[in-house]
Amino acid sequence: MKVHVSTKFIAADAVAVFIPEKPFSPVLKKSFGTLLSPEIAAEVAVRMKNGDFVGKKNEILQIFPTTKGFSKCILVGTGDIKNTDETRRASALAVRALKKMKAKKITFIFPEGMSWQSLVSGAIAGGYEFKLGDTKERISVDLITLCSTQKISSAMLSEEVARAQAVNFTRDLVNLPAGHMSPDDLEQSARTLAKAKNISIKVLDAKQLLKLKMGGIMGVGKGSAIPPRMIILEYKGSKDAPIALVGKGVCFDSGGYNLKPTKHIEAMHSDMAGGGGGGGGFFFVKAKQTTHPTNLG
Repeated sequence: MKVHVSTKFIAADAVAVFIPEKPFSPVLKKSFGTLLSPEIAAEVAVRMKNGDFVGKKNEILQIFPTTKGFSKCILVGTGDIKNTDETRRASALAVRALKKMKAKKITFIFPEGMSWQSLVSGAIAGGYEFKLGDTKERISVDLITLCSTQKISSAMLSEEVARAQAVNFTRDLVNLPAGHMSPDDLEQSARTLAKAKNISIKVLDAKQLLKLKMGGIMGVGKGSAIPPRMIILEYKGSKDAPIALVGKGVCFDSGGYNLKPTKHIEAMHSDMAGGGGGGGGFFFVKAKQTTHPTNLG
């Protein structure tokens, strides 16, 4: 998914207009500038006056203005404009709703004071879809255009997109079942990250783990045909003190009896979410290391 910025309305398959519940100026022109067409502004005013739409969080209403340049239009409630979590959630809900309408290019219109960062991260999170095998039925949003009177630099936008993509990278690692995310697969994913500039990798194999008396790691892998290992990634981008990310990377606990309740066994693939989160951190610095000089390990 690509994200662009414009101070003017851009034609798309669909338009999402984000409206907070409070505080919100009843004068739409004051809140949105010239971004809203007269037709959309008029219908929003009528809908809000009649109570059909008030901007509450998780509220979505499809409208049918006669404005040219798009075929679908939804009003999206964000609740409190100062609550960035509610804004992020609203953005994700909007993308999911418009995906169901098979929209590939979406224009976001939002008022002054709303967090564009939350809209970006929410949109990328909402566009995420995890599937294995046949993906022909997968519907993906290709482009989000942020239409706003706010000043958004390309560098700031690029950083927010990279951060959100790092989260989705982590989600892929965590969502993959153990048959598709074994220690071998996790190591290969780390080695792919280590191909970037300033990132190195060191892998301690089973023999080295035994020598270092790391019995805990060896124990959870005893019942597996694939031996455990410890993956160490390092990013050296400055002379500052290093930041250490330590994450549990157990792909599937195969060492001994299962003492967990039955309902928890199917979620064991998420045991490596900590290690996956560390990988997400390196995914981010891989993309933005020129603007984030630091030491990470």
